[in-house]
Amino acid sequence: MEDQDDLDTELVKLVYQATECNIQRFHNVIKIKDILVESVGYSQSFVEQRMAFFEFDAKERSVSTIVYLDVPLELEKLEVTIK
Repeated sequence: MEDQDDLDTELVKLVYQATECNIQRFHNVIKIKDILVESVGYSQSFVEQRMAFFEFDAKERSVSTIVYLDVPLELEKLEVTIK
């Protein structure tokens, strides 16, 4: 009889441990989901910043190209007016 009680007690303990493990697993899954959502937000922010950088860089290059191309023309105009 005592052996049966010990087995029942051990079975109850194992069921309780399994339930606790399932609860802990659920909480860990929620934490992982939150971390993934946060990382997607950071990734999206990073992509937006990189795109803004590329746009700024492209504008800066086009302005420098325009300025670089206009400088010789302005110099020629100056030389013509000086002579």
